[in-house]
Amino acid sequence: MVGKLTAVMMALGAAPLVMWCFGSAKPLAVGATTPGVLDDTDGDFLPDVVEWAVTTNSNSPDTDSDGIPDFVEVVQHGSPRCTDYPIALDHEVRVVVTAPSVGAADQTAWLHLLVRFATAAPQVDALDVWFETPWAPGVRLPLGSLFAGGVFSQRVTPEDGLWVLASAPLVDAALLQTLLPFGIYAEAVVGGEHLETGVCLLDVQGTTACIVPFGPRSQGRYAFQSIAPPVTMAAATNKVCVLDLQEVGSGPGGVVYEIVDADCEDANELECGVSCSQSVGWILTVPGGQAALRGN
Repeated sequence: MVGKLTAVMMALGAAPLVMWCFGSAKPLAVGATTPGVLDDTDGDFLPDVVEWAVTTNSNSPDTDSDGIPDFVEVVQHGSPRCTDYPIALDHEVRVVVTAPSVGAADQTAWLHLLVRFATAAPQVDALDVWFETPWAPGVRLPLGSLFAGGVFSQRVTPEDGLWVLASAPLVDAALLQTLLPFGIYAEAVVGGEHLETGVCLLDVQGTTACIVPFGPRSQGRYAFQSIAPPVTMAAATNKVCVLDLQEVGSGPGGVVYEIVDADCEDANELECGVSCSQSVGWILTVPGGQAALRGN
């Protein structure tokens, strides 16, 4: 296990957190990226690859047409695919991991940090991003330094606060798959408010997939979604595998859940494999539990 932990640290470039953008540290560099990596077809401040991973429609800035921008619903773990109650203006953060389509010239996976601030000049007192895996419980490998060489952008909106997107190359997607299962988490203190979020990635029959909130917050349902879009959208079946999780225990690696129900549901641009129904009975260990997946 020590050898694997060392390999992970070398691959991810673990180092102390760089306090980017706010506070005393210098801002992130705004640099060139591989063409297409951060394309945003609908101009909603969510790159197309991020929209695939979080199950929103990259051709609509408001997937469910409820008047709440996709960026707001995604960052605040709302319900971008179905009309839900309004989301109050508040500070919130979300982590997303994406990968390019199979066969793309550049196979680098990316780490994205999405932040919504309620004020134009927020007081960020602390920010931490780290890698965590069930096979090394309690060990946090810091990833904040990755953003020092990443791409930073922000958007000031008249009603929906300050939006911030920080994206940074992670590792080769194939290497990333060898590290599964794992989670990448973030926590921050903004204006005295403590924020937490995370994304859990695992191997679903040879595909690197994430577990993302799906549907109304009150239902507590999640979807298996690949972090890499298909080569062509014609390959998608317009379905996504939606899960019901039941807590069955806890361990040093996190909260343990059993998948008690799984079914394919409509989701624009998304796919649902034949393995969906076969996932019932699977046991998942999620560091931080559903609270980390759902945010504050």
